[in-house]
Amino acid sequence: MAGLDEGGPLFAQVAERLAGEIADGGLAEGERVPSTNELAAFYRINPATAAKGINVLADEGLLEKRRGTGMFVAAGARATLLARRRAELPSGTCSRCLPRRPGWASTPTS
Repeated sequence: MAGLDEGGPLFAQVAERLAGEIADGGLAEGERVPSTNELAAFYRINPATAAKGINVLADEGLLEKRRGTGMFVAAGARATLLARRRAELPSGTCSRCLPRRPGWASTPTS
């Protein structure tokens, strides 16, 4: 994960980076995601900001909280993200013809 920029809300960038890691397979289903404090230290942001980014993904059902152990990638999260990103492609666009974007699958899954 690279550093954050000033192009948008920091919590949204944290959420997008984690979603990208899930979509790319860097974070597998059932795998623990970095804690709020780990993300805050890595990105040099307030822990509340990191928590808000994590909670965005939890609210979308992509992460699940396990009391006392942390946040984990939910079952089906990768498939959900890949389907969402395919739906974002303009009609008639060949996904293999586009430059790779963080969080997009490198090869089509269908």
